Amino acid sequence: MPYLSVNTARRLIPLSLLMATFFSGSVDAREVAPVRVVADHHLHLNSPAMTEFLATECEVAPGRKCLDRSKAPLTAANLIAAMDHAGIKHGLLVSTAYFAESIFIKPPSANGPAVLRASNDYTVAVARAYPARLKALVGINPLTATALPEIERWRSDRHVVGIKLHLANSGFDFRKPGDVAKLAEVFRAAARTAW
Repeated sequence: MPYLSVNTARRLIPLSLLMATFFSGSVDAREVAPVRVVADHHLHLNSPAMTEFLATECEVAPGRKCLDRSKAPLTAANLIAAMDHAGIKHGLLVSTAYFAESIFIKPPSANGPAVLRASNDYTVAVARAYPARLKALVGINPLTATALPEIERWRSDRHVVGIKLHLANSGFDFRKPGDVAKLAEVFRAAARTAW
């Protein structure tokens, strides 16, 4: 986990190792010095395209729960200010693009692929604007026709470090051989990138 570490005694320790130590019972939590988190591995900013998409989906599906933050989205400047306030030096900006092709959007939206592309464009543009602070994960639904072309589109971009998969949101089923085959192809495509 290169982007999620904590700083103790002037060395960076992966959070997973720190958590494993606590859960193993080998260290008493009262004996450990306070830690300062220097990176956040899961940041989101909805793109303007996604904000509009969510507002439309909420209008056509009365009763659908819509988060207030989708109605008044945060900006890149808000994000950096929040990181500064919390002492976070680096962040992994995770695109919400995958939601445009979610199984929860019924009927499927005809402009889902365009919203997906625009949302990934936005996420990467924010990472480009703050290259010393942010890296991007592009979002895809591994079961859709847009998944492999979207990975290919970002394969050599130095601001992109991976993909965001939300398997439940995608409708992925491990019991379906076709779904497993598509996911395997997504992993093969990701492995061929410069990430």
